[in-house]
Amino acid sequence: MQTEFLLQAKSTENLAEKIKSILGMENVEIEQDIVKCRVFQEESKLKDIIRGVREYIVENLENIQVKRIIDKNYKTLPATDKRQMEKDIIKAIKNEEDIHEKLFVMRRNRIIETITQEYFSSNTYLNIDGFLNFRLSPYLSELEEIIDYGAENFALKRQYKEFIGLLSSYISTQQSMIKELNIVVTENREYIYYNENHKMISREVELEMSRELQPDYESDDVLISLLINKNPENIVIHNRHFMKKEVYDTISLIFGERVGNCNGCRLCTLLQ
Repeated sequence: MQTEFLLQAKSTENLAEKIKSILGMENVEIEQDIVKCRVFQEESKLKDIIRGVREYIVENLENIQVKRIIDKNYKTLPATDKRQMEKDIIKAIKNEEDIHEKLFVMRRNRIIETITQEYFSSNTYLNIDGFLNFRLSPYLSELEEIIDYGAENFALKRQYKEFIGLLSSYISTQQSMIKELNIVVTENREYIYYNENHKMISREVELEMSRELQPDYESDDVLISLLINKNPENIVIHNRHFMKKEVYDTISLIFGERVGNCNGCRLCTLLQ
């Protein structure tokens, strides 16, 4: 038995194209701003329509909801900060950059598909915009939660940039204690230090920095503290591909053009 499902949305063309890509051109048509989907009442075909509805919501409406929630919940933020936070959050939930975003994507998909399936168990007409606002409150709650998480990250990043800016300004006024520091990064992300004459100074560095750092210091702590204390005129990083990205980014932000990379000299190949 064939069943006709009627779908309505503000962007009828986008919705129709999405459903057509899943069901096939012959099963979908637009009539008076209504997308008609003709399918046999098979569970697999119904799931295809549900997936199409979910993908339409995610691709066409989610960005709008992110902007709406930010404007509503973060009214005191300057407009430029709101828009930057909006870009960061949209990028994060599209790219699934960390575990929070990955979990959000999984929960969001499951919520939309579950509620849509429940709705279609007794209905064949769906106004997607109204459905989003009145039936998908669990999904909107999930979206608010990930936006709150994104807002915390945004605030931390801004504080970090402000701190790095102040530190960079301070460093630029201080005298350089050494002409050049060569940093050889090992495969285990440890550091071996050499001066401008390629003489190893790692032992001296460890002894000096151990007096200034907490007992549980790590190699990254030693590196950053050494750079700030000695303020080298030039910093050459060998085998940069082994260095943590966040460590390299921090050094580059603080010391700017003084940072260089090398991947082919004698120091680069010492550990091979």
